[in-house]
Amino acid sequence: MKKLFGIFAGILPCLMLSGQAQSDFVPLKELFKKDFLVGVAVNARTITGDPGKMVIENFNTLTCENEMKPQSLLYFRSQRPAGAPPQGGQPGQATQPQTAQPGQPPQAQPGQPRQGAGGFSQTPQKLDTINGLVFNWASADRIADFARQNKMTMRGHTLVWHSQTPAAFFTDDKGNQLTKEQLYERLRIYMTAVMNRYKDIVFCWDVVNEALSDSPGNLYRTSGKWYEICGKDFIAQAFRIARSVNPNVKLIYNDYNLVDPAKLDRAVTMLKEMKDAGVPVDGVGMQGHWSKEVTADMLNTAINRLAALGLEVQITELDVTTYSNYHGEGGKNQVQETQPYSKEVEDRLADNYKTYFEVMHKNADKITSVTFWGLDDGRTWLNGFPVRGRTDYPLLFDKELKPKKAYYSVKSVYVK
Repeated sequence: MKKLFGIFAGILPCLMLSGQAQSDFVPLKELFKKDFLVGVAVNARTITGDPGKMVIENFNTLTCENEMKPQSLLYFRSQRPAGAPPQGGQPGQATQPQTAQPGQPPQAQPGQPRQGAGGFSQTPQKLDTINGLVFNWASADRIADFARQNKMTMRGHTLVWHSQTPAAFFTDDKGNQLTKEQLYERLRIYMTAVMNRYKDIVFCWDVVNEALSDSPGNLYRTSGKWYEICGKDFIAQAFRIARSVNPNVKLIYNDYNLVDPAKLDRAVTMLKEMKDAGVPVDGVGMQGHWSKEVTADMLNTAINRLAALGLEVQITELDVTTYSNYHGEGGKNQVQETQPYSKEVEDRLADNYKTYFEVMHKNADKITSVTFWGLDDGRTWLNGFPVRGRTDYPLLFDKELKPKKAYYSVKSVYVK
């Protein structure tokens, strides 16, 4: 009887939240507790008020949506992101194509500082200079402190990425491009500062993000500054530096669309080469930016091929668009208008989520965590991506924080 009362007492607070007042609601971390950790990407707005309460009740890990990316943590007087045009649009902000890749939204995300000579004029400041690099820890610290206060862990996202890294990270004070050796030394300074600051709360780091090509015949993405200066070697070097900084944290390679057979082949090739060369990669993050085109067989195959390399699998950045696939050529064939959240859309989303969690439940011995990329439909980067102004409904909770049919379809996998 005491045990039953304890379970009821643990669930009751979340039932009292305005968005979760259904008597049949079970928190996600309770549903998945025998399978894997469950997390959510958050920003400053997500950890206060009712959203913050909902985060505490449902999740045991957090990921910063943008606040731990180099563009947010670093300050250079010229804060233009690498690869962005030097003129046009908001100062220092890249012009975003309609079909940009996931993780590269069409406008600045919450928690992302206003860029340019003004630096951090629009965000709280906690400036710190370490070996010539200027950091602003305020936004990331706020989320890390929230996690500490609520006994949650964090996924660190992300240390090395072709996007959302200041262009000045790759140049000296005179604007000259760094050599490979100079860039590796700067990376060592950066990673040491960041990883040590959050060492107590971060259980894994996305060390390198999205380094694989989407083009047939090419293994690596060649368009970024990392590849331009260092070639493919920057990937292995980043993992080796990360391991030297922290021998205990899990080191993850993270990428999108790994359910696609061709891209999965590229990922397996790269990761096997890394493992064979002794590169300290512990796992792979499968970004779950999925759509109705992703089948159970595609997901099951990807999980098992990656796990067969001796890597733990994490499902990262999970959201399921109610439109069509936007990866690769799919981005060119998008519906431009917002579709209503009809019964057909609702049912299809619920079926998709059930399918994916059935596969993940079956492979729970290979998966260590699942992270949703956003709390609810009102706080998703897919509102406006890949089509500006278009509304999507990709998560388990609606914009009022109420569980959708998709939530109950996931619950049905665990509660019969």
